[in-house]
Amino acid sequence: MSFQPTTLGIPEEVKKELISDPIARKILITIFKMGSVRPKIGLETGIRYPPFEDLPNWRSTIEKLIRYKLVDKSIVDRLIHCPRCGSIHVSSRLLCPWCKSFNIEPTYIIQHTLCGYIDTESKFRDPNTGQLVCPKCKRPLRKEGLDYVVIGKVFECLNCKRKSNKPLIVFYCRNCGHQFDYLNTSYEPVYEFTLTPLGQRLLTSGELHKQDIIEALKELGLMVESPGKERGRSGIEHVFDIIARTPQGRVLAIDFAEEKDPSLAITSRVPKALDTGVDRYVIILPANAFEASMLVQMKNIIVLDLTEPYLVERIKNIAKELLKKEAKEVEVTAEAPPELGEEAFFGEEMLGGEEEEIPEEGLLFEEGGERKEEEEKGGEEKGKEEKKEELLADEFFGG
Repeated sequence: MSFQPTTLGIPEEVKKELISDPIARKILITIFKMGSVRPKIGLETGIRYPPFEDLPNWRSTIEKLIRYKLVDKSIVDRLIHCPRCGSIHVSSRLLCPWCKSFNIEPTYIIQHTLCGYIDTESKFRDPNTGQLVCPKCKRPLRKEGLDYVVIGKVFECLNCKRKSNKPLIVFYCRNCGHQFDYLNTSYEPVYEFTLTPLGQRLLTSGELHKQDIIEALKELGLMVESPGKERGRSGIEHVFDIIARTPQGRVLAIDFAEEKDPSLAITSRVPKALDTGVDRYVIILPANAFEASMLVQMKNIIVLDLTEPYLVERIKNIAKELLKKEAKEVEVTAEAPPELGEEAFFGEEMLGGEEEEIPEEGLLFEEGGERKEEEEKGGEEKGKEEKKEELLADEFFGG
C-alpha cells in the first residue's frame, strides 16, 4: 500500500507506523547524517551497505520508505551476477568460435611491403632472435610503415590454429565454476540511497523523536505538553515543541530546529528562553550541534544533535538533574529552623515580666548623688587649671 504525501506533510497512519518502527528511524537518521549511503563492492563479499548491516530486515524496510517517498534510490552501477549462485565474482572469457577453446591469443596481421606476404605477427617473429623476418623472402623487417604495415588485429586459436576477429564472449563464475553467456546472465543495478525533501522534513521536524521523549519525561513524573505554551515577562505567549513541568513548577522546554544554519537556529530561539525564564531550554539541531553550542554562553540553554544515538537519554538526564536540584531545595526548606518570636529573642522577663519598682526617694537620691559627684569632679578640674595659669603668669613676669 502506498501513500501520497499531503500538503501538511506525512499521512498520520504512516507517521504512526514510522514512530513505532525503530529500524525505519535508524535508516532515516543514518542517511541524513551521511548525506547518502553508497555501496561497498567486493568480488568475495559482494554488494554491501555497511551502515545498514546491523539492522535486521533493512532491505524490506528501506523499500517501504521508498514507497512512502521518504527515501530515493538512484543507480550508480550495474554488475553481472552468476545465474546459478548469485555471486558477482565473475570474469569474462573469450572462446574460439570453432572449437570453443579459451586458449586463444590476440595477434596482429602483418604485410611485408616488398614481397607482399601476409600473415600473423607470430609467423613473422623469429623464435631465436625475436626479430621480425619475412617467412617468404627471409628479409628482416625493421621499420613499420617502411618495411611492413599492420593490416589489423585478430584472435588466433592455439588449439585449432584458426583465426577470428570475433571470438565468443562468455562469463565464468569463480565462486561455483558455472560458465554462461550474456543471454543467461543476471545484470543487476546497484543503488545509492538518499533522503527526499519530504524525508528530510519529517526527520528535522522531530516528529519521529517527540513521542519517545514525551514518554521518557512522563516516566520521570513530569507533566508534559506538546506543543507547550509559556508566557514571558513581556506578556507574549511563546510556543515550544515540548514543555515539561516538575511537581514544584520548574520548566524544561524543548524545540526542534529545522534550519541548516546553526547560528540562525540559535539566535532565533534564545530570546524565547530569556523572555520566559525557563529553567532548562534544549535546542535540537539537525547537525553541527557542537559548533552551535559555542555560540551559547548560558548554562540553562543546551544544544543537542538530532543524530545523537542517545538523544532521549541525554534529555532524560537533563530532566533528572532538574528534579534532583528541586528535591535538594525542598529538603533544605523542610530542615530550616522555626522563626523566633520576640519573647524568645528579647527574653520573657523583658517583654512579659513585671518591672522592679524603685522608690521615688531612692531614685532622687541616686540621681542627686550622681550630680554631686559630677560637680565635685568638675570643681577639682577647674582648680587645677587656675593654678596652672598662675604659675605661667609668674614665669612670664619674672615673679
